[in-house]
Amino acid sequence: MIKSFTCYKLICDGCGEDYPSEDEYRFTIFNSAEEALRDAQMDEGWAVYEGKHYCPDCIRKLNIKDE
Repeated sequence: MIKSFTCYKLICDGCGEDYPSEDEYRFTIFNSAEEALRDAQMDEGWAVYEGKHYCPDCIRKLNIKDE
């Protein structure tokens, strides 16, 4: 059986990078937006700034602080 469902993926508003960075062997999705953001902030250092989500590289480039 194939069923459709809602899932979430975190993408950097700065550069468009997916969290986590994908390779040809894995693809990660989350059950909620909160779960994706919590995982990214804890494991990889992503941040929310002025309502947008940024990867660690863009945080350094833009010199932003997590809200």
